[in-house]
Amino acid sequence: MTLLEPWVMIRVLSGAVATLLFGYGAIVGARVLKYAHLSSATEGRLLVERHFELAATLVRIAAALQVFSTLLSIVAADRLSGSLRGAMCGYGVVAQNRWGWPSIAVGLTASLAAGVVLQLLALDRRVRGLDLMRSISLACIVLAPLAALDWGFSFTWLTRLDLSVVASCCSTTLDSARREGALFWQGPRVTAAWGAAAGIPIAIAAALVARRRPARALVALSGMATLAILPLAVGAAMLEVAPHVYQVPDHLCPFCLFKADAYFIGYPLFGAIFFATIWGLGGAVAAGLSTGPHARDAFPSFAQSRMSRQALAWTFALVVGAAPVALFAATSPGASLFR
Repeated sequence: MTLLEPWVMIRVLSGAVATLLFGYGAIVGARVLKYAHLSSATEGRLLVERHFELAATLVRIAAALQVFSTLLSIVAADRLSGSLRGAMCGYGVVAQNRWGWPSIAVGLTASLAAGVVLQLLALDRRVRGLDLMRSISLACIVLAPLAALDWGFSFTWLTRLDLSVVASCCSTTLDSARREGALFWQGPRVTAAWGAAAGIPIAIAAALVARRRPARALVALSGMATLAILPLAVGAAMLEVAPHVYQVPDHLCPFCLFKADAYFIGYPLFGAIFFATIWGLGGAVAAGLSTGPHARDAFPSFAQSRMSRQALAWTFALVVGAAPVALFAATSPGASLFR
């Protein structure tokens, strides 16, 4: 039974805990939205504020667990690939039943949203007042069902895996599709590779400008630039980096990048892209919500730290992604992998 696999059990338990904590945060958030309009320091309002402070601590733990769940899903899929015949990597495990890809998609969405909420909570700790109380409460109400949906999809996917059947390897789907439609893939590959090569330095420059002048408009613009570059960066990792890692032009599986024969390059590469997005979007959302007097005072120092982290994460992703391409160019001067 797959539920008894250690990584599967950890993934299911972490999702359950995150869902419960977000559920508590949503309950407190609903109370905050109902009573926070009261301007007087009544006993009821003070009690709601104390509950909010406790809920914020628990939601911080839940958001960290939700972000961590993305890594757990990848590790669980990779570990189970050794027990599933035909699955050479996590791709075969995810594609083994119809719940796999929806689980990954919902999990990534929930983790990105939780990461953004973590940034709001980090800003809230710098704010002397309760300017962000309503915004964080609303975020908890939205995240609670999203976390529950993620847990439901992941539980269904992992517990319905049939280890007795032969799974489809990435080479029978992704790689064969690349070979059959070489001309089709060539355009997206070039677009993603050059778009990432040009866009990531732009994102770094925008983050550094926003760090130097942490105006809300500049921080929001930096976050939007990161959001625009995200699909190009992921596409370049799959269509350009993965083939160069294995030096096979048809091999574009992202899950293979998490394996030992790829030097586990997927973890730092996709991890850097993931956290750059969280810090960029977190800064942009915080810029839009920092309308209160206390939040405006705390925002500049918060924005500087997030823009610094975003620039470092994008720089790291660019270096890691460019390393296999540069290595191939150095060992095969004048040759092209795709010709």
